Amino acid sequence: MSVAFEQLVKECRSRKIDRTIYNASRGHAHVLLRNLFETAHENNAKDAIKIVSGDLDSVFYGSLGQAVCDASTNGCEVSILVMNPKSDLDNNPFIRALKDKPGITCIQYKGPGIKLAPHFVLVGKNKYRFEVDHTEAKAEANFNDPVFGGFLNALYKEIEVSILPAAKKII
Repeated sequence: MSVAFEQLVKECRSRKIDRTIYNASRGHAHVLLRNLFETAHENNAKDAIKIVSGDLDSVFYGSLGQAVCDASTNGCEVSILVMNPKSDLDNNPFIRALKDKPGITCIQYKGPGIKLAPHFVLVGKNKYRFEVDHTEAKAEANFNDPVFGGFLNALYKEIEVSILPAAKKII
């Protein structure tokens, strides 16, 4: 992990800069998501967190559970959509960390096949990480883009409505 990347993320976060941050590694993704989750409740904010994921990779997301719990404990609503019906969420450390926390919901698609949808995290109305290539963890992130944030919010609602008829509530 480069120090320059972490400094760029911290600067964009602290100054609320509308700048696209390109990233293409799990390490970069981890730095970005940790920072995004932390912004949800800093300065008394209560920004909603919305996550769309294929599996909620247990190793990757497992290390981010505390950051999401902290946001929830500070009044942020957390909504998660999992697209792979075969994901074992009962044994997922991220999901286990979130159970019984206030304001958290997780819905798993249980229809035939994997429901294809872009993977992203949206915090509030303007902060996000959006994967453009899931297989290589290539993504774009921003800490102050209300236009694309609005698009992701509408997309989240559309995906949620499309999977509800074949969904199982996990949390």
